[in-house]
Amino acid sequence: ADAAAQKKADAAASAKASAQKKADAAAAAKKAAAQKASDAKAAATKKAQDAAASKAAASKQAAQKKSDAAAAAKKKSADAKAAASKKASDAKQAAAKKSADAKAAASKKASDAKAAAAKKASDAKAASAKKASDAKAAAKASAQKKSDAAAASKRAAADKAAAAKKASADKAAAAA
Repeated sequence: ADAAAQKKADAAASAKASAQKKADAAAAAKKAAAQKASDAKAAATKKAQDAAASKAAASKQAAQKKSDAAAAAKKKSADAKAAASKKASDAKQAAAKKSADAKAAASKKASDAKAAAAKKASDAKAASAKKASDAKAAAKASAQKKSDAAAASKRAAADKAAAAKKASADKAAAAA
């Protein structure tokens, strides 16, 4: 009876040990599964974080690229505007100079024409005055000539009369 009781007790202890072993194995499996799940969750979180960081970096790069392009376009536009403004200013200046030169040339032409006309008029006046002076001198000479001829004729007539008077006196004296 004691041996049977001992056998029963051993079997119970063995069953208890086996159950403990099973429970330990189950606990270990549960722990391993929990660890695996935790690791997977951490890896997924890290992957999501990396993807988000990568997306943010790409977005930042795209924004920078867009900003650079906008700045370049703005500069190009400003340069074109400045170039157009300079071109317009140069053209305006050139036109103003051309106009001023034309005005000056026209003014000189008018002044030269006026001076030429004045000289022509002055020359004509001088020629006319000389002609009148020459005519006056010629008329004066002609009058002098006439006067001289009249005086000579008068003198000749007086001489002739004196000679006749003398001849007549001489004749009367002879007759007496």
